[in-house]
Amino acid sequence: MKRLLGLLMAVMVMMGGMASSAETAQQEARKELLFKHQPDQIGIVTPLPDGRLFVESFVEDTETSAYHYIELFAQDGSLLCASASGFTNLAEPSTYRQTVLTADSIQYEYYRDLELDTNYTSVPDLVRGRFVSSELQTSNDAKKYYAENCMPFVWKQYPFTGNGKIPFSLTNVQTGKTVSGATEYGAHAICTDAAQHFYLIDVDGDTLQVRQYDAQCKLAQTLHFTDLPGTPGSAACDGTTLYLTLCAQETETLAVIDLPTDSVTRMAAMQYPAGITASSVLYAADDKLFAAGIAPDGTGCLWAVNPDGSCAETVSLPDETLWVAPQMQEGRVVALSRSADGRIWREEYQLAEAAQEIPLTESADDTNFYTYTDASGNTYDLFEIVKWQEDENHHVTAVTGRFERVVTEEDCETGAYADDGQTVTFPLAADFSAMMLGSMTDADMQLVPVTDLRAWYISAYLDDTAPESGEIVFQHDASQESETFDFWFITVQIRLNDAGEIAYMEYVYVPWA
Repeated sequence: MKRLLGLLMAVMVMMGGMASSAETAQQEARKELLFKHQPDQIGIVTPLPDGRLFVESFVEDTETSAYHYIELFAQDGSLLCASASGFTNLAEPSTYRQTVLTADSIQYEYYRDLELDTNYTSVPDLVRGRFVSSELQTSNDAKKYYAENCMPFVWKQYPFTGNGKIPFSLTNVQTGKTVSGATEYGAHAICTDAAQHFYLIDVDGDTLQVRQYDAQCKLAQTLHFTDLPGTPGSAACDGTTLYLTLCAQETETLAVIDLPTDSVTRMAAMQYPAGITASSVLYAADDKLFAAGIAPDGTGCLWAVNPDGSCAETVSLPDETLWVAPQMQEGRVVALSRSADGRIWREEYQLAEAAQEIPLTESADDTNFYTYTDASGNTYDLFEIVKWQEDENHHVTAVTGRFERVVTEEDCETGAYADDGQTVTFPLAADFSAMMLGSMTDADMQLVPVTDLRAWYISAYLDDTAPESGEIVFQHDASQESETFDFWFITVQIRLNDAGEIAYMEYVYVPWA
């Protein structure tokens, strides 16, 4: 149910406008966290909206046991509250802990068993400088929950009810508004955007569902997508574009979803640098996306994620990276690290305001056509169009297709699809242009300049006769091709602009079409 924070890094880092060069990251502050007892391990770390930091830590007593502490730090690293919580068996953990943000503070919940039957709740007392704990509390199955903090929201799941679905509650701790709902059993992802929208992504059967809630916790939008590979891993949103990782076995696919048009505009295999432990998509802004990982030597890095799923290092974090924290201010990264002398530091980095655009991965030839590389390292330079989308004026606004490459089988050339033929949708740029086949009957295969795909298709394939209905219907049944031409065999190469839109395409003849 819960993602283990100690595995990698936090799910989201609020880092809008990050530049693609490590030199643009300047360390703004480095404050030592003044622990009451210097920790050997860090557990849960939760930032508060006002800059304070909650840290759970462990001081080892033996190889299998440790003293357990919870502490609250001011932004300058000074200790505000601290309490000891007894011993913990590190080898066989039998307890569960979580934090829950409140309107102006935080509460720490310590469960004595993994079934969440009994727990203590602790809240900071700034006057006395310690945490005040409740009496032992007992919960029935209907009241047991797992909580996830996604500032300013707290999302709680109630998985022990025994119902067909898992009930949940969503609360905005700043407005006090709350809503309830239910999800299917299985993986999910959550995130927020700068406008305080909350996004919940889960899977119902073979359908991926995206729910958007506003700051008042009202359901604002619901989207459904079918045939996407894998289950939700993590998500980030810049307000109009939702970035989602989908996990299947050992592969991780990045799906880019345009919320206004309810369409998947791009899919790419995530390609982390060699030797890096992959983490989650962290934050998106201005069509820029970032991921985090930990190198074998324990140092952490942040990467800008390119449209083709490859990663370019943006910030290299010093020392032994323990955690990367969310921060509400855009352009700021907060991390915890351990220096060689064992001290724990709160690192703050301010990134340059003028961000460079992340370059697209393109082929090496002079045409700069876009190429897609799958998780196995195969490169696909062809794009086979299967359908398009039109606006109310019958102008083509986006095309859907699948990436393809030429392979030779028994001395014959044929095509091989990327990702088992998974389709991808690309919007067309405002200045879109193309060179397309002038006529399907032209033996010389002359290409002509095109700016209106619909008009070109009617001219080149329908003998200048538009359908009476005004709509071009695309079929995949070969028996119907004599009545309705389709896009099954139209293959192109595409050139994308920095926004991921098709700025130019060029018809390519393939003998197997």
